[in-house]
Amino acid sequence: MMTPEDRETLRAIPETELIFCHHSFGMFLRNAFRGGQFPGLCLRCRKLVEASDEPMSHDALSSVAIREIWKTLRQDKS
Repeated sequence: MMTPEDRETLRAIPETELIFCHHSFGMFLRNAFRGGQFPGLCLRCRKLVEASDEPMSHDALSSVAIREIWKTLRQDKS
């Protein structure tokens, strides 16, 4: 669960800088996916990775998840 402050921080990050979340938020997501947490998000991200040219990996899943969460947060603010 993200705190309101975490949501604001992620929402404010430009899309080109989302890669900088890889070692922090991305690691949290990778560990969560491996532990069976957030099954709906994991499934959605798996489908998006499968539809891309990127090989399936927890790194790929977390990258997609970060971007999808970021998009949702940006839409919610509008």
